[in-house]
Formats: sequence, C-alpha cells, structure tokens
Amino acid sequence: RVEGRDLHADLSVAMADAVLGAKVAVETPTGRLAVNVPAWSSSDKVLRLKGRGLPEKTGGHGDLYVHVRLMLPEGGDSELEALMRRQNG
Repeated sequence: RVEGRDLHADLSVAMADAVLGAKVAVETPTGRLAVNVPAWSSSDKVLRLKGRGLPEKTGGHGDLYVHVRLMLPEGGDSELEALMRRQNG
C-alpha cells in the first residue's frame, strides 16, 4: 500500500524465525534487501526501512514499512501443538 512516498508491505515470517530471529529477504523498489527480524517479533511488529520507499522530487526517498505477519506451519506441527498444550497446562 502507498501512503504519499511511504510504502507498506506485509512480510510472512515462520514461527521459528519470529521466535528466534532471522535475516529475511524483502522486496523494495530498488531490489531485494536482507532485513533482520528481531527475536520475539509478533504479528504487530513493524520494521521501518528508512529511505527505501518511493523517490521524492527533492531527491530523497520515502520509507518502507514492513509489517510482520506470523505464519503457522501448513498442515500443522505435532511437536508445536504438544509444546503449546504443555505451556497451557
């Protein structure tokens, strides 16, 4: 989505990467960029990539806001399910 010169994009992140942290590729207007997703990132986490948005007439660039979206494993994960059951008593 575009807001002025700023861009907003969703980034699907696997649960393990959200918990442990990871370096992931993000598409920007100028190509792919490796971004660090900090450990314990939740779905409401927003990563700001300063100067990676659309170009401005003055020569600068807007920002790219990357919204972390936590993705659960497709088809389920029995180990993850067992861990969650243990944690919830």
